[in-house]
Amino acid sequence: MPADENHVVAFYNPISRDQILASLAAQRGQLAHLAPEELFPYDQDHYGGLEAVDALADCAAIGPGKQVADFCAGLAGPARYLAHEYGATVTCIELNPGRAPGAADLTRRVGLDRQVRIVRGDVTRTPLAGDTMDAVSSVRLNNELNH
Repeated sequence: MPADENHVVAFYNPISRDQILASLAAQRGQLAHLAPEELFPYDQDHYGGLEAVDALADCAAIGPGKQVADFCAGLAGPARYLAHEYGATVTCIELNPGRAPGAADLTRRVGLDRQVRIVRGDVTRTPLAGDTMDAVSSVRLNNELNH
């Protein structure tokens, strides 16, 4: 990973897949047969929560069959919500090498891996073909500067 990517990854230390699964296991007693909406209270790692994602979907006219790119997708909470609630197909781009696999695992666990694809990559070098997306989303991270 180039030095500038290391700086970005080191700066942002958000919730993890393991934290989400631990919370769900404590609440449910087990992790089998998770539904997408069970993740929503835990996986919206950004300001505004689901209301912000709904506002974004409304502004971008996201609905069934729309192709959405989610830049800096984190654990893909907004992407799963857009897929489940709006019927969109979402390609997530996430730089952090630990969060991309976590996002893919959570997505698989709730059965949305056909609608939500996780790509580990840098959004400044987006691995998407031109003119393939109907919308691009990125929600502001819930993060504080600690410099």
